[in-house]
Amino acid sequence: METTQKKIKGWGELAFVLGTVLLAIGVSLMEKGGFGMSMVTSMSYIISLGVEALSFGTADYLLQGLLLVFYYIIVRRFRAVHLLSFLSAFLFGVTLDGVMWLLRGVELTSVWARIAFFGVGMATNALGVAVFFKTYLPLQVYELFVEGLCERFKFPLSRAKTGFDIACCLTAAALSLLFFGELRALGIGTVMCALFNGTLIGIYHKIMDKYIDFSPACPKLHEIFEGWKNTGAKA
Repeated sequence: METTQKKIKGWGELAFVLGTVLLAIGVSLMEKGGFGMSMVTSMSYIISLGVEALSFGTADYLLQGLLLVFYYIIVRRFRAVHLLSFLSAFLFGVTLDGVMWLLRGVELTSVWARIAFFGVGMATNALGVAVFFKTYLPLQVYELFVEGLCERFKFPLSRAKTGFDIACCLTAAALSLLFFGELRALGIGTVMCALFNGTLIGIYHKIMDKYIDFSPACPKLHEIFEGWKNTGAKA
């Protein structure tokens, strides 16, 4: 006789917090590994290396702010609710800087230690993405921008995401050559992320769907956000 799997409920808001923290930890561990960053974060990482006044996290949320401007240009419509995506990016940037500060004294001399840090970082980063996509709270601007490409040009999501990732990679390469005259933050790790992140995220989704119910713990807050989204959709 089959038994129904009892799920952990009310993770709608917690998913936002966990996703933000896990993403920051994953990115920081990959940075320590030194095998290259993911295609999306490589741009802000290179900017932070090239502009001494900007931390990694600050460069990331400023870059997402610029992307938000391009998003509004692409969709040809201003929706105030999407400004919350920049708030999400800001919180991630602050968290990222916090984790980077905690790991500031870590120096890896062994190749195996670097491989371990990068591997754990990539797995943690993918888990953060998977968890983050389960929340009803605002996604970061990167994801919003991809949605904007789909809306404006009727691209399939997979095609838009692939095109966006490639554009990020090329931009990161151009910035690296501009600042340093050589490629930085792009390497075998970048290729590994491109090849396996999607698979890891899919695996995490299946496991989470089996054991966790991402319904909101605060229904009233969920109603407020849904109301803002619906109002924006009609604008």
